[in-house]
Amino acid sequence: MISHAQKYCDPHGKVRVELTKGTWSKNVILRVSNTYTEGKNINYGHFFDRFYREDESHNSKKGGFGIGLAMARELIQVFKGKLSVSHKGENIVFTVSLKSVK
Repeated sequence: MISHAQKYCDPHGKVRVELTKGTWSKNVILRVSNTYTEGKNINYGHFFDRFYREDESHNSKKGGFGIGLAMARELIQVFKGKLSVSHKGENIVFTVSLKSVK
């Protein structure tokens, strides 16, 4: 997710990584966000579909096959976690929630 955030960040944008403890449960929350002003035009419903590419003309310059986020979500689900994506202002935010271990 961090490399994805770097790859699709605006040229002078920022990537932010934040790790916190969940408030009401024993979860660990990882948030990875990047500045991407075109984020409002993205179809987030397909973000985790295998081989999904939002804009072929834009993505042809970035490389990849469109499976990284799908694989990340599947791996996180193996550990009973959740991966979601949202758009806040000029940022795309990926949130991972995993149960913490002692």
